[in-house]
Amino acid sequence: MNKRRFLPAKAAIAVILLTMTFGACTGTTTVPKIASPTMSNSTEVKTDLIELQTYVAVQSAPSSVQWQIIKIGPQDSDTRSVPGPGTYQLTAILSYAPDDLTNLKAQSPASNSGTDVVVAEDFFLSWFPASAKAAFAKQTDGSYKLKGDRYSAQAFYKSPYLQGSLLFISPTEVLIVLITD
Repeated sequence: MNKRRFLPAKAAIAVILLTMTFGACTGTTTVPKIASPTMSNSTEVKTDLIELQTYVAVQSAPSSVQWQIIKIGPQDSDTRSVPGPGTYQLTAILSYAPDDLTNLKAQSPASNSGTDVVVAEDFFLSWFPASAKAAFAKQTDGSYKLKGDRYSAQAFYKSPYLQGSLLFISPTEVLIVLITD
């Protein structure tokens, strides 16, 4: 089957593949395109740590945060699918002192289980730092494969954001992708 057919799929599939393949699958996880923001003010990139803490159990004290919440899934509330019309994704980049990030990484279990994280070009949101893209290696088919490991974001879970991953993208930054349960 042609791998390119999966790249334009909705972000819902991306998040499900990222979060549900932690321990169950082997092979390659293809993470398609992030869906366009559809909720009010969802295109706004926020930098308020206090507000972020209302959604996420932030660990330690990051020196800076950038984050965004978008609605994923079908827009029709009558549609029955996974993710459903009430599913949201929180994406954040948190910056920490190197020692704090090293401690966070040591406390977070790796969740690769033999899977590769592969994303499309449009996974990289316009507000991501260059280090986010640098954490991935470009593949011959135009996709990007994570160079490092994916980790469980469980330490950051706060209802309703109870699924997700941590990607350590530099010695001082972590990319967090969480979705509502």
